Amino acid sequence: MKKLIALLMIVLLLAGCSGRKSNDSPITAKPEQPAVKPAAEDPSEKYYGTWRSSAVYTNDVRFDMEQITALGGEAFDLIFIINRDGKVVAYSSYYDQIEEVTWTMGENNDSIIIGDLELFMEEDELVMNADEGKLYLAKISERQDRDFLNELLEEEKNNENTKPAEEPEPEPESELEQEEESVSENTIRPEVKEAIDAYETFVDEYCEFMKKYSESDGTDLSILTDYFTFVSKLENYSDKMDAMEDDLTDAEYWYYIEVLNRCNEKMLKAAS
Repeated sequence: MKKLIALLMIVLLLAGCSGRKSNDSPITAKPEQPAVKPAAEDPSEKYYGTWRSSAVYTNDVRFDMEQITALGGEAFDLIFIINRDGKVVAYSSYYDQIEEVTWTMGENNDSIIIGDLELFMEEDELVMNADEGKLYLAKISERQDRDFLNELLEEEKNNENTKPAEEPEPEPESELEQEEESVSENTIRPEVKEAIDAYETFVDEYCEFMKKYSESDGTDLSILTDYFTFVSKLENYSDKMDAMEDDLTDAEYWYYIEVLNRCNEKMLKAAS
């Protein structure tokens, strides 16, 4: 202990802490060391993590993925897991396929190139530009491992299996139920024939569109809006025709069956 105290006293004396002025020339202070520069920010840091399709923008309308999947637009559901090691795990629900590709930074570090696709950051989303619109992807997790994709798909599969059956919607009230005037069974009312003929005209348009849709690869943003429109109209027409069936005269019923058979043949041919 005495040696330690003595050593401390010597250090204090050499440092000029005794209160006496030193006759020796002052010791020149060492120049300050430059501050350590902070590590440069990684421009690709914001891209790391798991991204999934969040919306499609076409014809000045933005559709979220709930709207798209509800109408059969699975082709737009993509998942990208972007890793620090320059790899991307890519999944498409449309093809139910997982691929591993590489990524690089785009020119001026303002985009990321995944395989042959270039995506830009727009606010908090990745954006893939197309001729007729945009596909948006939102970050759903910071995880970068492939196991996360397997967990996500397994969870969605389990949720789908446990989803309760939807209750059938009540059939719309037929407009013809309100009609009080008695009609001969041999009569085809003009408004009924017009409705049946309108259905066949729509089916012709629908089949022509489905031919165009089937010839595409399922990812053409330009026909997405048309697809939603046709599906919605087909459901409306089917509801109206079903509601009409119980209130037809004999002549109207057989005309209805004739047209319905033609329409079914056309739609089967379009689907083949």
